[in-house]
Amino acid sequence: MATSYQIAAPESFDCSNSDEWPRWIRRFERFRTASGLDRKSEESQVNTLVYSMGDAADDILLSFGLSAEDLKKYKTVKEKFDEYFIKKKILSMREHASTRGSKKRENR
Repeated sequence: MATSYQIAAPESFDCSNSDEWPRWIRRFERFRTASGLDRKSEESQVNTLVYSMGDAADDILLSFGLSAEDLKKYKTVKEKFDEYFIKKKILSMREHASTRGSKKRENR
């Protein structure tokens, strides 16, 4: 007898906290497989990803400037979010290092 489960999607993603992106997307990938979402159309997978991320994800997705066709490709959309949040994290780290360096010079 097969057992069926109802699996809840991950909590929405705080798009202002790019440090959490790798952890959140790993959890979403597990949800995607466990729920059977990975066997649905790519367009459904993209829509579920963006919906699960929360309100800000729609605006971020639009900022990528993807074609209508690419907006239906899960791998393409996921890679764009990966690039976006990794780039955002690097910029945040540089800004933090720059601020710290300025404070050291001021204290001399």
